[in-house]
Amino acid sequence: MLQQIISPLFNQLLNLITTRFNQQQPSFVSSLGKYSSANYLINLTDLPFNLELSFKNQQLQIKLAPTALSANSSIHGKSRYFIELLLKQADSDALFFQQKLFIAGDMEAATAFRNCLERLDFNLVDFLTPLDNPLIKSFLQKILQPKHQLAQAPRDPKLELICPAGNPTILHTAIEAGADAVYFGFAKHGNARNFAGLNFSIEEAANAVEYVHQRQRKILAAINAYPQASNLSYVQETIDTAATIGVNAVILADIGMLDYATQKHPQLARHLSVQASASSLDALEFYAREFGIKRVILPRILNFSHIKDICSGARELGVEVEIFGFGGLCVMAEGRCSLSGYLTGKAPNMHGVCSPADQISYTQTKQNMAIKLNQFTINEFTPTQTACYPTVCKGKFACNDNSEQHVFEQPTSLSLLPSLSTILECGVSALKIEGRQRSSAYVRQVVSTFRYALDHLDELQASDLNRLNQQLEPLMEGHHATEGAYRDHWN
Repeated sequence: MLQQIISPLFNQLLNLITTRFNQQQPSFVSSLGKYSSANYLINLTDLPFNLELSFKNQQLQIKLAPTALSANSSIHGKSRYFIELLLKQADSDALFFQQKLFIAGDMEAATAFRNCLERLDFNLVDFLTPLDNPLIKSFLQKILQPKHQLAQAPRDPKLELICPAGNPTILHTAIEAGADAVYFGFAKHGNARNFAGLNFSIEEAANAVEYVHQRQRKILAAINAYPQASNLSYVQETIDTAATIGVNAVILADIGMLDYATQKHPQLARHLSVQASASSLDALEFYAREFGIKRVILPRILNFSHIKDICSGARELGVEVEIFGFGGLCVMAEGRCSLSGYLTGKAPNMHGVCSPADQISYTQTKQNMAIKLNQFTINEFTPTQTACYPTVCKGKFACNDNSEQHVFEQPTSLSLLPSLSTILECGVSALKIEGRQRSSAYVRQVVSTFRYALDHLDELQASDLNRLNQQLEPLMEGHHATEGAYRDHWN
């Protein structure tokens, strides 16, 4: 009886979603590479049927499926969470942290399909117009209503808010939520976030530049991975493309690529990536002298006193300073981390992947959930604990007292929301939100929260900060935030 009632609603909703996606993303399937023929099972634990996602004839298909379906990858959870994912009301990572969704099978395929769904762009009118069933229309009106009022960015911000864009849909979300600038990466290689289905084609990037500039905002191209010898020409061509389509700046780390951009495109602004790990004024002077950088993105290992000194010296060099304000903490010196590379043979600095998805697996036991990376168990969680990313630095290790502890870093997220006034006092020009691999829901919530805080900085009370922190808490690893090294202490 339940299936007879719910199945028509799901079928109509899924038909609308797939039709909309195939109209918007006609060339997306090719970007999935070997996963363009994979299928993905959604195991809805509270309903008598499952969903199958697949691509056929270059078209996305989502349909009801039998429980025993064999799939490349699967996700398990209640139907409400999957609907929230489809409608961009929930962040997939946050649902994983809370152990509300569980993933099994090929993790790289799962990542590809998640990035596929994140590209879906729609609004309430698009969905309600074709419907003729009053009950279904009433249901969708409730679940499709936006939960947050989106803010607009000021024309002359005191502190530029730089926000992530993993695909064109998320870029639009960031701009609408109040970003002063967005940063993106090109598909394939060249940037430090290289996942199947993520990033921009050349055509998408050109359209994004036009979209952002029409709204008087800035757009930055991250070409910040260290290229391999066999990849040099492609990275150089990517820099050429960024200059041709008119981005406001390129974010580079490799000295050779900085030199290439300086010689070939002297008018193209160059920002020094955090991957270069320039953490002293001496390093900054070198990059300014040799490559004329306009901005440096400092690593997350400096405290405010160091940052203030660097800002003072950078001002004399005509270089702006940008720091990370929210997202992944990354306790290693960026550009020099080799933990993931040691265990998997792939590293973010060269391959654009930290803990590559094709080497991750989750094992659900009767009591706990275990995370493996390249067959090594690096973490385990009880049902009442919050999970975290499957990275080596957040793993548990056996210690001398025979206990298992987070030796490098506990599951936590960086948040400088309480320190915005201090950041301005230091002379910082821009605040970066981390998370090009995160969802529209994440970007909307984080950007709008920081936008509000920056716009009302002079009148924020302790109660306001508590309220804003509560909005961000579900998106954090371990539901916990830290200011890390910025205040020279760890909480």
